[in-house]
Amino acid sequence: MRSDRSLKSGAGCLGREVIVKRPARISFLSVLVLLFSVAIVADAPEVRTLKNAKFFRVEVPGARITEARGLNNLGEIVGSWEDPITRRGHGFIFSGGVFTTIDIPGAVSTSLLDINDAGDIVGGYSEPSGLGHGFLLTADGQLTTITFPGQRFTGVNGINNHRQIVGIYAEVEGDEVLGIHGFMRDENGVFTPVDFPVPTPRAHIFVTFANDINDAGDIVGGYNEDDIFETRRGFLLRNGEYTTINVPASVLTEVFGINNAGEMVGEFLGSGQNFGFFFSPKRGFYRMGNADKPKPEFPGFLLPFDINDLNQFAGDGVTVDGLRGFVATLPPGW
Repeated sequence: MRSDRSLKSGAGCLGREVIVKRPARISFLSVLVLLFSVAIVADAPEVRTLKNAKFFRVEVPGARITEARGLNNLGEIVGSWEDPITRRGHGFIFSGGVFTTIDIPGAVSTSLLDINDAGDIVGGYSEPSGLGHGFLLTADGQLTTITFPGQRFTGVNGINNHRQIVGIYAEVEGDEVLGIHGFMRDENGVFTPVDFPVPTPRAHIFVTFANDINDAGDIVGGYNEDDIFETRRGFLLRNGEYTTINVPASVLTEVFGINNAGEMVGEFLGSGQNFGFFFSPKRGFYRMGNADKPKPEFPGFLLPFDINDLNQFAGDGVTVDGLRGFVATLPPGW
């Protein structure tokens, strides 16, 4: 399962560390070129087919790998790319048809994971020592490292238009990981734990990933059951109540993104294969993938990580050139 929106970082000592130069903001919706379409195929009546979603390939020129992770309602896209020579990871923002690389000063790798409509970005970076941190990079270039209080390993995954941020931290004692926990940090820097309620005592460690948050404060992610397989399930946290999210007939499910209409995207395992999915509260689940009828642009599976309010997804797909990002737009009527 690709619950690696990267080991994100939560917040703590919020000193503003540096000013990072940001590109001018231009909506790319007016220059979006729709290159190809695929169908979302169903293997069960409850997981239906969505036809003619339009896809735009996101590829940093010269990159070995491009991963699209987040997008806002202006069509700005953030993600990461890998240099083919150094294999170093860099962040990028795609706005107005232009890619701009963003690297955190002193980091050996940088990844951008989400962006809100104001242009505030969250992501993660790694120090030369190997420690990973989350960060908030505001639209005016102010950078804040985010560390969950008292913890060494923090990751940041999502941000909404109220600057509420969600992510995870690893509870570590010595070299032993005692648990993975989600959190929400508000715009004032106050943290709230996000842990899916599970029975105790447990045979396995607690695992909850908080992956995204919409403007209503709804949080989505994934958690591990305490069975022999530590099965991953998706969840929705709304108004203090947790709801399990499972794609019908799936073995594993995780939710990566949610928009203000409550529509979700994520990943599930079914029929022995991993697939991306789209969920509409009004219409149900749709499977994303083209393994049945491969397209030359993306012969492998497609995995959406984020969804905006215009029914556009941002994610990754396997191409003949390797992993590349995409933005998909649902047909009119959605």
